[in-house]
Amino acid sequence: MLRGGKAGGLWSNVKHAHSPYCYRCSFGRTYPNCDLECAKDIEELICTSTSGRIAAFIAEPIQGVGGFITPPKEYFTEAVSIIRKYDGLFIADEVQTAWGRTGGKMFGIEHWGGVEPDIMTFAKGLANGAPYWSRDCNFRRSRFVAWAEHLHIRREPGEHGGGPGNPRSDNQE
Repeated sequence: MLRGGKAGGLWSNVKHAHSPYCYRCSFGRTYPNCDLECAKDIEELICTSTSGRIAAFIAEPIQGVGGFITPPKEYFTEAVSIIRKYDGLFIADEVQTAWGRTGGKMFGIEHWGGVEPDIMTFAKGLANGAPYWSRDCNFRRSRFVAWAEHLHIRREPGEHGGGPGNPRSDNQE
């Protein structure tokens, strides 16, 4: 992400999509007759606000700080299909929803069946307060594999890693 050896301007490339908040719909629509306009608008955002080459779409399965917003059941299927159409990664931010905190499932994104994140982030409750980290990555995407190899992270497809410290302290060499 560094351009010209400088980190400046990285955040200016972050674009924000409409929240899938049915109670206060940004489009004035009502679910289920809304045709998932909030998800479909992601393509409009990509086409009008980016070069069309996106890195990733990061989303919380349930937005906690945003007001405990639970997207419609079809939202992630639609949103992620658009993201993959533009060769982007789907990052599920599970910091507030992982480890069974949504009930019935280990991870929040599992409530939206059929959607598989390329990367998941999670924290809390992992080691009862001890400094322990973990990551779960789907290595089928070549762009992410190249990045992981650059960092000397060697995993087989479907594996995940975890250990004391931080992600860079686990080189697996």
